[in-house]
Parts: sequence; structure tokens; C-alpha cells
Amino acid sequence: MRRRKKRAAWRARNLDYLRGRRIRQQILELLPSCKGDLVRVRVNATYKKHLRAVPRELLAMEQQHLRPLPVWVPVVYSLHERMVDVEGYVAVNTNRYSVPVDWIGRRVEVRETSNKVEIQLDPRHLVTHQRVAEAEHQHILLAEHRLPWGVRRPDHHPKKH
Repeated sequence: MRRRKKRAAWRARNLDYLRGRRIRQQILELLPSCKGDLVRVRVNATYKKHLRAVPRELLAMEQQHLRPLPVWVPVVYSLHERMVDVEGYVAVNTNRYSVPVDWIGRRVEVRETSNKVEIQLDPRHLVTHQRVAEAEHQHILLAEHRLPWGVRRPDHHPKKH
């Protein structure tokens, strides 16, 4: 007798729960289709204390002054900070890109895009290289970074006497 009462109580709890759960699932499946209507009609049409107005009315007033955003997509790049080595190169992904000799030992900012590498010392000094494929282990030297024949690189580490 006691076991039957427990079963009856269990069935009542769980079956009602499952019935309610099925109904909730059906409602949730319908929500995406009517969610926009609910927001437009109920939420945005009621007075908000913190705004001291109805959001729908505020939007109508603001829309007169709104202009479309320009179609501009920013360039995607990876930003690195590097030191120029004693040979006048900056290492980026196993490749070494040349910079002017005056930059040796200085900290530079490197912007790596899909097709070029920009090395910047400051806003006025910028060097642009064509990007080489990953893991090529190459030295890329621009003609303007090559010293004239017979001229030696300045010694940045003078010997002490």
C-alpha cells in the first residue's frame, strides 16, 4: 500500500513536470519567430524611468538626424615590437627584413598584414617590405638599406682601450 502511494506521488510529480517541460520546449521553439514583435510591442513601447521617455519615441526623433556609416573596412594586421639587430635587420616569423643602418639597436613597431610588413621607428620613419611566406628563413634587403661599396657599418660597440 505504501509503495503504491509513493509511486503515485512520483508519477504525479514527474509526469506533470515532463508535461510542463514539453510545453515550455514548444514555446521556446516558437519564440525566435515572435521575439522581435515582443521587443517592439512590449519592451520598447513602455515608459522607462532612467530614460524619462519611451524608447520607440526617442528612436523616431533620432532617426531624422542619423546618417549611414561609411563603407570602410580597416586593414587587419598583427602588431609586434622588435629590436633592430646589429646587422640592421628585424626578425619577423623566421624571416629578417632590413631597416636603415641608423636604426640599429633601436626598438621598432612591426605591422604584419597578409601581403606586406611595415616597420616603423616613429611616425615619420616607415619602411615597407613585401611579405615573404612563412618559415622561409630569408634575409630581405632593400636597395636603399645597402651601404655603398667600401663604406663600413658604424661600430655600435666600440672597443675599450
